Amino acid sequence: MDARGTRERDEAVDPVLDPVPGPPAPPGPVGEQQDRFADANATVDAHEDRWAWRRRIKADPTLRKVYRGVVGVVGVALMLLAASIGWLPGPAGIPLFLLGLAILASEFEWAHRLLQRAKVLARRFETWAKAQPRWVKWLGGVATACGVAAVCWVYLALLGVPGWTPDAVSEPLLRLPGVDPAG
Repeated sequence: MDARGTRERDEAVDPVLDPVPGPPAPPGPVGEQQDRFADANATVDAHEDRWAWRRRIKADPTLRKVYRGVVGVVGVALMLLAASIGWLPGPAGIPLFLLGLAILASEFEWAHRLLQRAKVLARRFETWAKAQPRWVKWLGGVATACGVAAVCWVYLALLGVPGWTPDAVSEPLLRLPGVDPAG
């Protein structure tokens, strides 16, 4: 497949990302009241929510604003925490970032669309990775392991071996070139 075909496929209508109209509000005074409090940026309106405690919160406009504020603060805080620890070895920042995005997606349509887009990209990457030959997967694993080892060595060379490290672990680490005990 050429680049043009790929671009046309990517620009095609994506059912995951395109907004789908939800079910109409129930008729009568309850439906009219819920429509009056419906938020165009909300992922799920009060009458559609599957959890009773959240339906009660969303039915009260004041509580709904407070709840959305708390959800926004918690989601953004997790995403900022993910960015702050992203430099550490391992994937610690990625799950935190996705958790923060999922929390935001529970209340905000823009976050829901972004999370759905991330899922689509993850599925595409998984399909691509499964199609690679075994030697490419093996080489990627070795490169990842070497990268993690290099980051760990730089940490130990700059900051030394932490004092809380057990002797059985710290003794071999101290034999690495350029690594000193933490003072």
